Amino acid sequence: MPLFEYRCRECGEISEILVQARSKEKPACEHCGSTDLEKLLSTAAVHVRGNGPAACPPGGCCRDLGLCNRPEPCAKPPCAEN
Repeated sequence: MPLFEYRCRECGEISEILVQARSKEKPACEHCGSTDLEKLLSTAAVHVRGNGPAACPPGGCCRDLGLCNRPEPCAKPPCAEN
């Protein structure tokens, strides 16, 4: 089941909701219960194993996160800043 982000038009809160592909039921706000929701455009999460891209992911060095086998930090931030 895909996970979508919705902004409630009633209370303004954002909710992440698992939605079944063929469900006819409208998702409801986790905060106020309203079904008047606006679907938001989300970024996809990508996980790289082995020799990944030269740029490191946000939050730390690729090596420290186990995403690459480089002997030294990447040339691009955030590794270059460490």
